[in-house]
Amino acid sequence: MIRRVLLSLLVLLSAGAPCLTAGDLVSRQGRVLAGNELSVGYGRGSYAELGLAVTGALGVAFTLGAAQLEELSSAGVFFVEYKRNVLRSLALGVAMGYEGCTLRFKTAGSDGPGTGRYSFLTLMPSATLRWFSFRRVGMYSRAAAGIMLSVGNGSAKPVFAFQAGLVCVDFGGDTLRGFIELGGGCQGLVSGGLRYCF
Repeated sequence: MIRRVLLSLLVLLSAGAPCLTAGDLVSRQGRVLAGNELSVGYGRGSYAELGLAVTGALGVAFTLGAAQLEELSSAGVFFVEYKRNVLRSLALGVAMGYEGCTLRFKTAGSDGPGTGRYSFLTLMPSATLRWFSFRRVGMYSRAAAGIMLSVGNGSAKPVFAFQAGLVCVDFGGDTLRGFIELGGGCQGLVSGGLRYCF
């Protein structure tokens, strides 16, 4: 069911979004907005990473130290997002992300329960609301919600995924811009990257 809804949203965004704009969009501050944006980014502090840290601490606490947390690591979240500017202050899009984590316990010389490598794959429709957009700098907020596939220890489980970028800044030229986002969710507490506008 969730998969059908996400696929329907993706089809609507890709097929219908070009019809939503008529001519060039110009922000209230006079910046001509490109019709499309493709972002590549990296984030730290996702809720998957924070959840594994809590799991590690609780695993040690509930075994009264019999299980020791030997390794807890995350590669961070790598993500790609496509957005279409539909109004001068609104963009709709879709974001995809990947995060790999390792959690390893040791109990009396062997691997303890919960030990393993975990992968988290996300697919989320997104909406961006611009606060302002000057030619060289802009501020916006972003929200995305969709599905995360949690893969680990031989099983895969779909769960709800979200990202809320509360305070986000982009900067640079007309075609290539950098961005930094502060918020929370499956793409991290802090994320940043590059955006190609076309």
